[in-house]
Amino acid sequence: MVHLGRGKCQKRKRDSNVPLQVVDCTPLQLWAWWNDMGLIEQNIIFKYLGFLTRIMQVKPKRDVIEALLSFWNPTNNVFRFSNFEMTPTLEEIAGFTGFGVRLHHQRLIAPRGISINKFFQHLNICKVKEQSLDKGWISLQFLYDRYGKKDGFKKFGRTLNNKGSFETWKEHRRFAFMVAFLGTMVFSRRGGKINILLTGVVNVLIEKKNYTIVPMILADIYRALTVCQKGKRFFEGCNILLQLWIVEHLYRPPTVARFIQDRSDYITSHAKRVEKYRCPEGVNAWVEHFRSLTEDRITWNYPWFPWVEVIHMSSVRPFLLLMGIRGVQPYVPLRVLRQLGRRQVLPITEDMKDFVSEVGPEVPLPEGLAQRIWDGCLVMGIGTMVKERHTGETHPEYSNWLKQQPQLQVRPERSVKEPIDHEAEMKIKIELAMRDYLAENQELRANLELARAALTQQQAEFEEERAKATQRETLLRGQVDLATIRGAQVAELAVSRQQQLRTCDQKSQIDFDQERAQWIRERGRLREKIESVSTQERRAREMVVSRDQQIRRWNQTCNSLCSKVRCLADRTAQMGLDYQERNHEQFLAEVPEFAEYLMNSVQDIYQSVGGRVRPPSP
Repeated sequence: MVHLGRGKCQKRKRDSNVPLQVVDCTPLQLWAWWNDMGLIEQNIIFKYLGFLTRIMQVKPKRDVIEALLSFWNPTNNVFRFSNFEMTPTLEEIAGFTGFGVRLHHQRLIAPRGISINKFFQHLNICKVKEQSLDKGWISLQFLYDRYGKKDGFKKFGRTLNNKGSFETWKEHRRFAFMVAFLGTMVFSRRGGKINILLTGVVNVLIEKKNYTIVPMILADIYRALTVCQKGKRFFEGCNILLQLWIVEHLYRPPTVARFIQDRSDYITSHAKRVEKYRCPEGVNAWVEHFRSLTEDRITWNYPWFPWVEVIHMSSVRPFLLLMGIRGVQPYVPLRVLRQLGRRQVLPITEDMKDFVSEVGPEVPLPEGLAQRIWDGCLVMGIGTMVKERHTGETHPEYSNWLKQQPQLQVRPERSVKEPIDHEAEMKIKIELAMRDYLAENQELRANLELARAALTQQQAEFEEERAKATQRETLLRGQVDLATIRGAQVAELAVSRQQQLRTCDQKSQIDFDQERAQWIRERGRLREKIESVSTQERRAREMVVSRDQQIRRWNQTCNSLCSKVRCLADRTAQMGLDYQERNHEQFLAEVPEFAEYLMNSVQDIYQSVGGRVRPPSP
C-alpha cells in the first residue's frame, strides 16, 4: 500500500505490532466446490493429494505460529528451544498426507516457470483478458466461476476447451480444484492469490509417476518462517501442517505409545489424539510456554510414525536442498534424529547460506544440484531405531555441543503483542489526552457528552452487527459441518451399496455357474439324441435306397417274366393252331422240339423268380 507525498510514492513503514496473518479458515467457495464434486471425484483427487485435503477441516491457530517465530533459527532451519532443537521433517509431513512410504525413491518437483499460454493450456481455458496473470497469480473466484459452480459448464462452455462434453469438463474440474486447493491452503498468498506455477506442479503429479510434493511443502514452510521472522506479516506456507506438527510433539500421552505402521488419516484424527492437551491462549502465553519447554517434555517420535527407513543426509552434502514454490531451502535431518526415532549424535555442520535462494526470473533454479543431492540420499534402516522412541536418546557429548552453538536473539516482547494489547494502550492514551483537554476547555464538555452518547450508540449498533455476523458465521459453519457429515454418510452408503452389489454379484455368479453347468449337461444329452436320430435317419435312408433298388430289380424281373410268359403263350397258341391245321403225324414230329422249348422256357422262368434248377441225373 502506498500514499503520495512530495510528488513521489513512498512505501509505508511496517508496523511491528500488526498481527501475523495466516490462512485462518477454508474459503466457502472451496468448501462448496469440494462437497459438490461427490465421492467418486474426491477419491480421484485423493490419488494425487492423499489426506492433504483434510486440512480444510482443521481450525487454524494464528497465535502458535506467531509465537514460534521467536524460536526459529534460519541459519540451520530448526527451532531452538532451551536445551534442544526441533524441525518439521520430510517423514512427518509425508505421514500426515499419507504419501511417505519409500520417500527417498521418489523425485523432486521443480517449480519451473509457467507462461500465460501454458497456464490456459493446463486449465483448458480459452485465452481471456485477466490482468492478474501478468503478475503471476489468479483469483479463486476466477477458477470457481468456471469449474466450481454447477452451472460453470453451461455458462462458460464456449470459453472452455471441453469439446462440449460434460465428462471432459468434470475431468478438467478436478485439475482446477487441485490448483485452487494448493494455492489457497498449502502454498497460500496474501489476499487469496493463487500462484500460476501450481498448474505445472499439478500437471506433474497427474502426468508423471514417482514424484513427491512433500519437499516442496516443507521448503515453503521454512521460507515463510524465515521471512516472517524478518518482518513480513503474512505466512506464505502451510501454517495448518506446522500447527499440527508442533502440537503433536507437545502433547505427552498418558501411556506408553504402541508404535504402528499403517496409512491412515492422521490429520482428521489429530483432534481426538490431543483432545486432553490444553493449548495456551494468546501469543504471549505460547511464547512463555515455549521458553519453559525442556527435552523431557517433548514427544520425540509420533506414535503413528511409520518409517523403518528415514533420510538422514546425502552422500553429496550433509544436508538436502528442497525446492519450493518461492525458494530453495536446505534441510538438515542430522540435527533432529530424535524425531526420526534414531539416536541423536553430533551433526555434521556446514555453512548453508549460499544454498538459500529465491525463485525468480533473474535467479536460475539449481534444479540439477538439488536433484543430484537428493539422488544421493542416505537412509537409516530399522536396525538403527532406538527402544525409547517417545523420549529419544542422545550422544553423551550432544548437550555440550548444543550449548556451544550461538543462542538465538529472541524478539522483544512488544513485537508479539496481540492487537487487543495495542488497542488498550491507545485507548488509555486517548482518555488521558481527553481529560487534559477538557480541563482546559470546559465549554466543550457538553458537546463531548453528546459525541460520547453517539459513540455509545454506534458501539451498540456495531456490537449488534457483530453478533449478527457471528451468528451468520456460526450458521455457515453449521452448514459446512452438516455438509461434511452428509458427505461422510453418503460415502458410507456408497460403500454399503458396493458391498451389497458385490454380494449380489457373487450370488448371481454362483447361480449363473449352476445354470450354465445344467445347460451344458442338457446340451450334451440333446447332442446324443440328435446323433442317435441322425444315425436312425441314415439307416432309414439306406433302407429306402435298398428297397428302391430291390423294387427296380423286381420290376425288371417281372417285365422279363411277362415277356417270357408272353412268348411261351404265343408259342403254345401257335402249337394249338398248328395242331388244328396239320395232321397228327406232322404234329407229333414237332412235339419233341416244342417240349424242349417248353422245358427250357419254364426253367428259365423258374430261375428268374429265384428258383434253383437241379442238374439232370446221369
